[in-house]
Amino acid sequence: GLWEGICLSTTQDLEYLAGETEGFNLTIIDTLSKATPGVDENSNSEMAEALERAYRLADRWNGFVLIVSHTGKDESKGTRGASALKSNVDTVLRTKRSGKAAFVSIEVDKQKDGPDDLRIDFEMRSHELHNKQTGEITTELVPVPVGVNPSADARIKVALARQPDATHAEVIAAVTDHARRAGNPPVTETAIKTALSRAVHRGDIQKSGGTYSLSTSIL
Repeated sequence: GLWEGICLSTTQDLEYLAGETEGFNLTIIDTLSKATPGVDENSNSEMAEALERAYRLADRWNGFVLIVSHTGKDESKGTRGASALKSNVDTVLRTKRSGKAAFVSIEVDKQKDGPDDLRIDFEMRSHELHNKQTGEITTELVPVPVGVNPSADARIKVALARQPDATHAEVIAAVTDHARRAGNPPVTETAIKTALSRAVHRGDIQKSGGTYSLSTSIL
């Protein structure tokens, strides 16, 4: 077996897997950097070849290959490395979480032959997992989608998880933009102001000077 994961630098692993009778509907390669030793991540030609090998695996098993990669220091520029990383794949999903916040967003950065202006928000909740063989109970964080019509309070917390230390105007703009991008019903400015004030009073949100941030108690 491939105990250290699939290597995309050569065809050796693909040739080995071609002899396996069992295929998988989903294959996760984590991370791209680890799977491409010796490959220049800034070379379009070398990265395009590595991605082509991943496509060959997907075609072989008639499944989906998900490759995990990281952004550079400037997150706004997307995945670090060669531009081929984005241009040579069908789908690019960008995951964002502010520190240890309980809220995570997934944005469609690219979708071949489909809309690429979509965002889905999740709240990370603790969930106990029971191992029936050992009896061991472990706690894992499970992403739970924020409702299709989340409250103003939930929208504010999602916005502050993505943009800490936001001003009053920035909170309103972020919540309004969230509703538009997610296709949710709009929320009035009055409702946002009321929900923000109540959250500060409850201690869910901290106000310092003219900016707002999530309280450490819900991070």
